[in-house]
Amino acid sequence: MPSALLAEQSLLCENPLKDFGVVDEGQRLSHTFVIKNVSAETIQVDRVNPSCGCIITSQREFTLAPNESTNIAVDFDPFGFGGMKMSKTIAVCVKNDKYPPLILMVNAQIKGIPYEKRILITPKDKTIENDPNKKHTLLLQVTS
Repeated sequence: MPSALLAEQSLLCENPLKDFGVVDEGQRLSHTFVIKNVSAETIQVDRVNPSCGCIITSQREFTLAPNESTNIAVDFDPFGFGGMKMSKTIAVCVKNDKYPPLILMVNAQIKGIPYEKRILITPKDKTIENDPNKKHTLLLQVTS
């Protein structure tokens, strides 16, 4: 990596891309990225922004001393993306945008019914075992 680029970047991830390969639509996926402060100063991260609601991370704000590392765990829920190739990003942003954000990425090919061939039925007032927190969704495939 050119030294001029490193001079502009404060955070580094040796493996910024996680490719899950081919997965089932209902399969929840998890991965942990290891990031390191490669600058000569203490870095304060003030936000970790996933590009989609299907990516969840509990890591939001943290501080890293020079050469210190931390983990950023992400969960990816591909429900609703059957038949699609997904590429989602997570931006790790330094306070006051002093440095460019570190971009992490997750990829997956989701098996399932393609969007254009689905019928989604979600009854509004129906629950499972009379528990309002347990809803059900029925997916049907349209035949050609």
